[in-house]
Amino acid sequence: MIQRIQTLYSLLAVICIVVSMCNPVGRFIASDGFAVATLYNLWMSIDLNGNITHNVYPWCTLFGIQTLTATLLTFSIFMFNKRALQMRMVSFCMIMLACYYIIAIALIMITNNEQGFDLFTSFKPSVWAGLPLVGIILCFLAFRGIMKDHVLVTSYDRLR
Repeated sequence: MIQRIQTLYSLLAVICIVVSMCNPVGRFIASDGFAVATLYNLWMSIDLNGNITHNVYPWCTLFGIQTLTATLLTFSIFMFNKRALQMRMVSFCMIMLACYYIIAIALIMITNNEQGFDLFTSFKPSVWAGLPLVGIILCFLAFRGIMKDHVLVTSYDRLR
């Protein structure tokens, strides 16, 4: 069922999520205007006077959420015979991507409080931080396509 539109939407969502996983989410900017730390989905690189350290602990949850979502969307592409399961998988992926943003905002706020930064002036998100939102939209479009197929197939079953 590679030719179905929902498959293309799911594949594009997977590509958006994988690209987002590989690029920085944003930077923490000090009051003097220089970047103090760079946030990736797996770690945060902190530059302290030329010494770069990586803080992995709380940030690995963001990477885990995106890995789980990309994996489930990839499996949902091949579940075209089980449309109910495919719809549940895609809707679960939409929820997981929304949770990604909630957890990311919470972790950024906690990091700002620990470092003593102001929330709105210290963190600058990158363009790559918007790709999970594009993934949510593509998942919604895939869900609509799966639902249309399900309605079409059930209408054919009633005609028999």
